[in-house]
Amino acid sequence: MFCSFILTKWVESLSFLKWNNLSLLLLASLNAFKRSFLIILKYFWWFGLFLFAFDYVIEKFVATDPFENYWSMSLLVLRYLFFMLFSFFAFLIVRASVEQKSFTYYTKYLHRIGGFFLIPAITYGISLSFLYAMIYFWGGPDYLKSLPYSVYDSWFLTVILFILLSITFALAVFSSYFFFDLTNGLRSVLSSIHKGCKFIFYFFPISFIFGAISTFGLILFMRPLEMSFWSILLYFSYYVGIILFLSVSSIIYFKIKHTNYSLFFKPKV
Repeated sequence: MFCSFILTKWVESLSFLKWNNLSLLLLASLNAFKRSFLIILKYFWWFGLFLFAFDYVIEKFVATDPFENYWSMSLLVLRYLFFMLFSFFAFLIVRASVEQKSFTYYTKYLHRIGGFFLIPAITYGISLSFLYAMIYFWGGPDYLKSLPYSVYDSWFLTVILFILLSITFALAVFSSYFFFDLTNGLRSVLSSIHKGCKFIFYFFPISFIFGAISTFGLILFMRPLEMSFWSILLYFSYYVGIILFLSVSSIIYFKIKHTNYSLFFKPKV
């Protein structure tokens, strides 16, 4: 009975790939992307320039091995925090909301930054722990010492790493949407990850396809920043791609959540 239910949900998630549904998904995603991009240009254009300038400083001054240099390591930590701040506002911009998206809307959610930062830390932390354990049992301590080259030298581990990153990316994204829909502050973090796991489990095909395409696309555009036209174009294309992938995910999340509301939320009495 349970397997039949799971199979039904998997088939339901694959219905997104039917031509009529896929065309509607793409049109709705492009519309959401257009609205989101205009909001970014209106309110957050300065943050994009700031990230560009900061990344240029990192490319110029961070050491080859940042773990041996306190200054370089500090810059990389700041870089991660700024990227997460961009992601925080990107989610607020893209997610469906009846509220008017003005400065008041964004400042209202600022107290939830800590919880939002914890979601990828927990999800990717669990995934990396699983990967390290698998590599250890696959090749022993010597494989761990030679990371990441030991992964690249094995096509099997490379495929597993890509699959794991794809699932984790989808989990982090959909858990973040649940986090903004819940209202319990930091207590919502574990609840949102739990709901995100249910989302991935019950709707695995479309979740994995989204995660795989997004992961491949973002890796493809991830390049060192140089002061050349193509390098700068690729740099901003990376962030535009993030907004585009989030626009697609917001439509998928909204449709599945409202079609299967009782699967994720207890009905109000």
